[in-house]
Amino acid sequence: MDKSKLSTRPDLTYEDIISADKSGAPEFLRHAAKIEAELEPVSVERYWSRDYFEKENKYLWTRTWQMACMLQDIPKVGDCFLYEISDKSLIITQTENGVKAFFNSCLHRGRKLITGHCNKTKFVCPFHAIAWSNTGELVNNPIAWDMPQWNSENSQLPQAKVAVWGGFVFINMDQDAPEFEDWAAPMIAHFEPYDWDNRYCEFWFEKHVRANWKTTAEPFMESHHSQTTHPQLLPSIADINSQYDSLNNYISRHISAGATASPSLDPPLTDVEQLALMQKRGDSRTDGVDIDALPADFRTRSLLADNTRARLSAETGYDHSGAKDAEVLDYLLYGIFPNMAFWAGYGPKLVYRWRPEPGNPEGSIMDVMWMVPLPKGAERPPRTQKTVLGYDDRFSDQEPGSSSLKMVFDQDFGNIPHVQTGMKSSADGVVHFSDYTEARIRYMHQMIDKFIATGERGEAIPKP
Repeated sequence: MDKSKLSTRPDLTYEDIISADKSGAPEFLRHAAKIEAELEPVSVERYWSRDYFEKENKYLWTRTWQMACMLQDIPKVGDCFLYEISDKSLIITQTENGVKAFFNSCLHRGRKLITGHCNKTKFVCPFHAIAWSNTGELVNNPIAWDMPQWNSENSQLPQAKVAVWGGFVFINMDQDAPEFEDWAAPMIAHFEPYDWDNRYCEFWFEKHVRANWKTTAEPFMESHHSQTTHPQLLPSIADINSQYDSLNNYISRHISAGATASPSLDPPLTDVEQLALMQKRGDSRTDGVDIDALPADFRTRSLLADNTRARLSAETGYDHSGAKDAEVLDYLLYGIFPNMAFWAGYGPKLVYRWRPEPGNPEGSIMDVMWMVPLPKGAERPPRTQKTVLGYDDRFSDQEPGSSSLKMVFDQDFGNIPHVQTGMKSSADGVVHFSDYTEARIRYMHQMIDKFIATGERGEAIPKP
């Protein structure tokens, strides 16, 4: 299996592929607005500069919507989840009036009120025993006689904005920020058929990486690195002709056709060769397919879409016969600026989140979650136990997840730390991103710069 020269753009687009599907295709998957981002290179120093790191802490993480936890992490009233991003710490708690997010800092001397996940009806500071209810009101102050400056208003615990969508809790520390429903509006609309409220997390990896959070995020924002990093995927992914577009200022996406061979393969695979290679890799879409019993004129994409629809219907108890081929086969990644990605479609899907390690510009954390539809009539499984992977731990050595999926992540993390260190050997001190296939990455950097610039000037963030 040889790869052709990749000097010209493939003729076949993603829209061409889905236009040939007998099932038809959802209109919202067709190309939206081109991602407009200037082609200027990016300084490598922003991947380790302490100054840039602190500006992100001050002006980016405090003003953007971020996924803090899942509702399954706080199922009962009083349940608290400790969410930390860079040097910020928040308490995400379930109350009788819904989910709230408090800054995890005593108003007296700043001591953290909680240091781990817990269940509390009130937050008692371990330093001087000042206490607040789990709705934020001051309920006990042993030194009230000596603090005349506090009143009923300024003694309440400060809160972050909260939104709940798809079984996840999102927070924004900026009370003036747009609502999450506006920030993520296009994605919310496109995900409506896929019933994310009726999913559970089957596994959750927290991977620690020797790299800046942007270095870690960038490989998951384009598909053409499959050519060298994931060669085993080429029979089943249209990688270099993926679609990249923008739905608003905060929602971008890239879409790769599945069950479709890379246009780089020369000579092209026959359908039988393609199926055989996918089965060898353990691709679940080929489960139960007998290659020797197939008609001569079959189309791989149509065959595997039918197979996947039948399997999903059997596994979930819901009728998936009306699902489009693209919705059961393709890699539909929606990015929420600045640090999240959700896969769209029917069936189990991935969620990604990237964060900086506290105090470390060259350390990051990537969360990988596998969200599975809850079968009809089934009880929701107990809370997922997160698997924490250190710098040198491999996904393939862990129990949860399919071996083929874990292999892909190990291949990615075989690159990422060397990208971080390799940039320090750059002769010209910059990195260059391509016009179309890496437009999402270029746009991310330019939006971060906008957040820093508007923050320094005291201006509002860009509207969705």
